[in-house]
Amino acid sequence: MDTAETFDIKEQDGFFDESTKFHEEERLFNKSRGIFPNRQLLHNFVVISVEVPVYPRLKLEITEDGEVKPNFIARHKAKKVDGKKVVFTKKLSMILNLQGVPLLAENLFLHHKMQTTRKYATVQRKADALLAFSRFCYMSDWENDRGIEEPMTYRSLTAEPEYGAPWLFGDWMFDNMHVRDPQTGIVIERGIAPSTAIFNIRTVAEYYGWLITNKMLIIREDYIPYRPEFFQVQKRWKGTSKQQITDKKILAHVLNSPKRNMPRDDDDDITDEETTMIATSDLVLRFTNYANELGVEAHEKLKPMIPSDRLIFESKLKKYEKKPTSLMCKLCSRVGLRVQEVVTFPEFVVRQPKFGEEVITISIGNEMNGCETKFNKTRAIEVPADLMQELYEYKLSDERMNFLEKHDVEVNKDFNQIEHHGRLFVTNREAGSYSKNSLQYFFGEIRAEIIAELEEQIKFTDITSSINPEVAEFHDELNRRRDKAIPLWYYRPHDQRSTFATRWLLTQHEKTGLPFEMLLDELKDLMGHKNIEMTRVYAQFLDTKIIRFNSAARKNAAATLLY
Repeated sequence: MDTAETFDIKEQDGFFDESTKFHEEERLFNKSRGIFPNRQLLHNFVVISVEVPVYPRLKLEITEDGEVKPNFIARHKAKKVDGKKVVFTKKLSMILNLQGVPLLAENLFLHHKMQTTRKYATVQRKADALLAFSRFCYMSDWENDRGIEEPMTYRSLTAEPEYGAPWLFGDWMFDNMHVRDPQTGIVIERGIAPSTAIFNIRTVAEYYGWLITNKMLIIREDYIPYRPEFFQVQKRWKGTSKQQITDKKILAHVLNSPKRNMPRDDDDDITDEETTMIATSDLVLRFTNYANELGVEAHEKLKPMIPSDRLIFESKLKKYEKKPTSLMCKLCSRVGLRVQEVVTFPEFVVRQPKFGEEVITISIGNEMNGCETKFNKTRAIEVPADLMQELYEYKLSDERMNFLEKHDVEVNKDFNQIEHHGRLFVTNREAGSYSKNSLQYFFGEIRAEIIAELEEQIKFTDITSSINPEVAEFHDELNRRRDKAIPLWYYRPHDQRSTFATRWLLTQHEKTGLPFEMLLDELKDLMGHKNIEMTRVYAQFLDTKIIRFNSAARKNAAATLLY
């Protein structure tokens, strides 16, 4: 398609009459091989995709009348397919107004991204982000430095960035962000997803940076889109492979990115470090700190099962006790293992409990027995004797042995696999191990069954009326159940881990009389945390709950009603 071609969109069936409400059915409009939904045209701008040559060239042609006519053609820099030259083409996302005229600056930026970005999907997302920004500006009025109200454009800037178009666009997204329940992750108020808002504002900041670099926007002290922010970060390089080791913290918008690969001496696996200054913008930094601005503390995001919900869950697991996934859930909730640690749990550590043993202490770790722990850390865990017995019975079960035998996997006298993956939980398919998705899917099925049963019960009786008001208030059940967006029983697989941690703290507190803070070091080792602060959130969670009781004398008595 000719890159200079415009789309002359004509009125069809009075469709562009703003007073006309469009129908719900999808209607398509075809013009010059371009196809896109008609309902998009009700907006002030649309995004379309066109196929363009990667290497265009302007050629002047002389018509029969002697008129000079420009013509865009593709350079003959092409690859051969079946002996024929094929011109390189790419998809280009373009933003058009209702008259079918492309927006100049926005589409030049998208053309630049098309040339420098490998994945079309990324360019398409950036086009959608600029589309949202363009629509916001088009629909908004703006008061300039002289106090005169005028239509907003991307050039609507002042000495104070907070009053300019990009900041006001950010404010609008903040005001329309969707709200999630911090404990369940369920959206309770519809709106813009934080990930979408962050991507949109990054794209807008990148767009302004491109305008400034290409002299399409001249900034002055009284005319700026955002303020630069600078950070000092550590870049670490490991070994002869020149592999960069980066932190998990991602900067929102890098204005001048340092080189990712730097020459290193061909020595050994020594890890080098260097300090680099990174420039970003305050326009997007507030979006990266969105969770902190909401004031949601880490312990407030925890959601261990309350006693009644835990009993419901355990009774449901008994229904599926012959399934390996039921045992895997027990390892999560009673031992505190992560999902990845459970699916890679080693068979080597499973044995029959000795007489009188209440807890069996075993070690797990990737280097030790192939259990994929976080940070590849080797740690000791405690398995209750009754659960170890169940694991041992599964290890020797006919079904599991048949899976191994079917796929020619040999076992030794201790029933451990010889030259195989050595994991406890195996599937019929090539005697392979379970995936995280398998366990998460099983947990989701359990959750759906419990929710359906509770909803059926609540039709005939008010479930909250049978709960002691003091206990209900303590667990926030009444408030949670008032919100129709959150089901009566909603937990995620990782909530089993916090269930274990809070129950362990309360049990040990009752046994030893020690405060929670003095038990954290031991819990940290059991949970496999990297630092004590990751463990402290469980103590903060319990302290917050317990402090709701009116007197200190009732705390110990109430602890038995907790988790």
